[in-house]
Amino acid sequence: MAIAKNVGLLNKSLPYFGNCIKFWLFPIILFMRLSTTCISCHKSFKVKARARTRPDLQMKKGDYLKLSCPNCARQQEKHVNDIQTGLSPLLIIIGILAGILSCIFLWEMGFISTLSIIIPIIIWQQDTILCRAFNNYRVLRK
Repeated sequence: MAIAKNVGLLNKSLPYFGNCIKFWLFPIILFMRLSTTCISCHKSFKVKARARTRPDLQMKKGDYLKLSCPNCARQQEKHVNDIQTGLSPLLIIIGILAGILSCIFLWEMGFISTLSIIIPIIIWQQDTILCRAFNNYRVLRK
């Protein structure tokens, strides 16, 4: 009887849960770390810009970005294709916290272990997909 009750709750909550995941995954763009390497000191540094794709970055900032290396303070111009993105550890921590919170709130339903593991994996997977899409797409140099 309890299993049938949990399955019924699962079927009713799936559309809402899907919408919640879409809402959680929307702000991933805010946590994407754009970075590039310096020409002189060859160290990686962050770029203070937010864009989901390279064409978006090109439309916001132009073909070339004027950047200053925080390590050696050299001014340089980088093409949009020279900007890379990587996985954000902050986003993974947020995914783990969301999994722990779902574990606490859904303790009574019985499928808490699945949700508490799946939520961080979905967030990490979405971040990986966005990073790969950003890094693989190239803009034509003019």
